[in-house]
Amino acid sequence: RRDGISTLIPEVQKMRELASVLNVRMRYEIATKDFDKAAYSARTFFGLVQAFETHPTLIAALVGLAIEAICLNRLEEMIQQPGCPNLYWSLTEIPVEVVNMRTAIQGEKLLCETLFGSLLNAKGEIPAAELERVIKQMDMVIYLAREGKKKLLDASIRYAELVKDEKKVAAGRAFLIETGIPPDIVKTFSALQVIATNDVRHYEVHLDELFKSYNLPHPDAEKLGDGIDAEWKKSPDASLSWTLIPAANNTRRTRIRVQQRVAYLRVIEAIRLHAFDNAGKLPASLKAIKTPLPLDPVTGEAFQYSLKDDIATLTGGNPNPGNANMNRVYEIRIRK
Repeated sequence: RRDGISTLIPEVQKMRELASVLNVRMRYEIATKDFDKAAYSARTFFGLVQAFETHPTLIAALVGLAIEAICLNRLEEMIQQPGCPNLYWSLTEIPVEVVNMRTAIQGEKLLCETLFGSLLNAKGEIPAAELERVIKQMDMVIYLAREGKKKLLDASIRYAELVKDEKKVAAGRAFLIETGIPPDIVKTFSALQVIATNDVRHYEVHLDELFKSYNLPHPDAEKLGDGIDAEWKKSPDASLSWTLIPAANNTRRTRIRVQQRVAYLRVIEAIRLHAFDNAGKLPASLKAIKTPLPLDPVTGEAFQYSLKDDIATLTGGNPNPGNANMNRVYEIRIRK
């Protein structure tokens, strides 16, 4: 509320350090076949992850998801060791969403109000000095997000061009009225205030639409997210949306990627249970497994499975369309 984008979050770095220590400890416990202690370390990992639910930033939520991914790496390592107990039912007890993002989403919306509240709540033309301060805030946001995005121009540079276009200014006034600002107030705004407020309003609309998708099944969320992407990409003047919306959309995909990994491990452990009950033989298909199997969170359908020459292959949908490296393929064989 006070520092906006300049807020320091040293506690998040401390949590990363704790995760690094847990990672080393769990690897040692796995290497020494102390599976009870390794399981306890995994519980501690998930407790650490859940602590991020109360943090009001998407950045912290991403760190929480990254820590959960580290724990899942160790669990993958653990279940491959001879003598490791089966973790199917333990994995089944893990909440589908270990890091609930409700607080982070509300914090992200509050950040918009903190940074640009003087524009959003203006009852008339705001002083030139205040307008300059807010635009500098926008420049800072874009600067922090610019890495690898050559198309991003400073808001101050972009706005200086837009105020010269009377059609753009008129369209901006119309949009501000459409989104609830009384016409008699909008007409008092300078051209620069109109352009800047219009940019923030577009970002608010795009962000609200995107956050709707966070609570939908992934296939539906992708459709909604694709629509939002198409919308802001048609708005080259929406500097904030170009800067911030892709990161918010990638956060949603990161969350589903972690959820999918837990589902993968449940299926793998169900396969291991089947092999234990069937003299070490892998199932011919997933339908042959009696244990309830989770669906792939990415597709909403069953995972893809095949068996050839005593080697099973398990894969699912790609949680990040367009990036084949994000798609996991597991090869499973039973050690004789």
